[in-house]
Amino acid sequence: MVVLFPAVDAVSKAASSSQIATYAPVYETCPAANLIRRAGTPQTKNQTLDPNEVSYVASRRKLAKSSLQKWLGKNASAVYSGKIDELSDDDIPKLAVSLSGGNFRAAMFNVAALEAFDDRNSTSVSNGLGGLLQSSTYMTALSGGSYVSTSMMFNGFPRPSDLVFGNSAAGLPGWQLDQSLFEPGPSGEYTSAFEHDIFYDLGAKRSAGNFPVTFCDLWGRALAYHFLPGTSNVSSFATNATAGNHAASLTYSSATNLGIWQNHTMPFPIVLIDVNSPNVHGEPFGDTGSIPLTSVVYELTPYEFGSYDPQLAAFVPTQYLGSTFKGGYQETCVNKFDNAGLMVGTSSCDFNIYNVTDNPAWTSPDGFQPLIAEINETFYQYQPGQEMDVTGVTNPFYQINVGTYQDANETALSLMDGSLDVENDPILPLLNKKRAVDVVVVLDSSGETSYTKPDGLSLLATQEKAKILPEGTVNFPKPFPNTTDEFMSLGLNARPVFFGCDGPTNAEDAYP
Repeated sequence: MVVLFPAVDAVSKAASSSQIATYAPVYETCPAANLIRRAGTPQTKNQTLDPNEVSYVASRRKLAKSSLQKWLGKNASAVYSGKIDELSDDDIPKLAVSLSGGNFRAAMFNVAALEAFDDRNSTSVSNGLGGLLQSSTYMTALSGGSYVSTSMMFNGFPRPSDLVFGNSAAGLPGWQLDQSLFEPGPSGEYTSAFEHDIFYDLGAKRSAGNFPVTFCDLWGRALAYHFLPGTSNVSSFATNATAGNHAASLTYSSATNLGIWQNHTMPFPIVLIDVNSPNVHGEPFGDTGSIPLTSVVYELTPYEFGSYDPQLAAFVPTQYLGSTFKGGYQETCVNKFDNAGLMVGTSSCDFNIYNVTDNPAWTSPDGFQPLIAEINETFYQYQPGQEMDVTGVTNPFYQINVGTYQDANETALSLMDGSLDVENDPILPLLNKKRAVDVVVVLDSSGETSYTKPDGLSLLATQEKAKILPEGTVNFPKPFPNTTDEFMSLGLNARPVFFGCDGPTNAEDAYP
């Protein structure tokens, strides 16, 4: 196989292939033990969480209890009727933070909110908010929200302001968002070297085996330069000879090796990803949806990838994404497909809009069109028929739940932005009764109104999703408005609002 790349920039020529960390997945011998975990369902009363998640959360709650006591302090009795000091680790209120999508706008909104929730921010502590982050057990995210959660995780869970603006003493260069995503450097002078290096990475993936390369790969690699470790300063945008080549070989599953993971410093992270399935039925929700709510929503953690949707209820270890399975058993195994940048890029990959819009941002020579054309020209000939606006991955759930699971007969999945079913607030995993989450703090940076404020559409979509799923699958907080007009007329997008405080009190239906 021969892959042609753009001309090599002089800066990039200095890096030999032996110095460059690779973006390519690798084949390896499959383990003897079956890799697919069947999760069960509430309907059959055999649903289980990942044992690794259960273990992490149990340890995390010990830290959360201490943080919660510190955060509430002498005001604990004003917000909690019991005595927190006397509660066991298992009985303390379980908090979660949900980071919404919305690309860079959402990333900045979410990280600013986390800065306000952080107990390392003395101003926030004095005003009563600082400490909520450390008191949380779960953190869900999608699209722009996943930039934040993943960046926090791989950069050592620093104070959010240090993560964004940098802290030389802590070895943090910051997000460097003053640099263009695809044209970095002073007046864009590093663009040629930058594009060459990224196409080098994508070519390595394509050459490693039958691994599709799409615009989502390009998007994920570009995001990695900003949100993941390895881009120390502006000049490093011009070379791939940096340590780790801008996180080219950093896998999402490798987070379990980090000190902050082993110390349970961070709320347990879950990223949501949608799928463009040819088999899903129904119409998209609202006027902006691309995917019907009947479609499976996938969860990604450093441990596993899959869904608790009863039609599937199965998971695969994240490190084995890209492997070939049939009927729940592995046939050919792959590691390092789960590149951290690609996973973030997949959760935010909404380039399907390129196929359905005349927006100049996508179609003009000054927008994404040249890069999309270059991806097509370089790689499509080696993967005819491959959708170029999704992340293509071998379906680990092929021939599982045939007749029930929508994609049981599909050998590949087309993964994409987690908000394309309109559920821009990733609260669905937190409604799983087995997780027993008590309080979900939703940071909603959706911009449906003319002045780019949320109008409740995302939460209404999840409310509808809860109705579509088999009865008893999840609980959606009640009462809740029935329309966006009602949501807006009550001013619920203009202030913090509590939902579900008057919900069921029985153990079966009490969460969240």
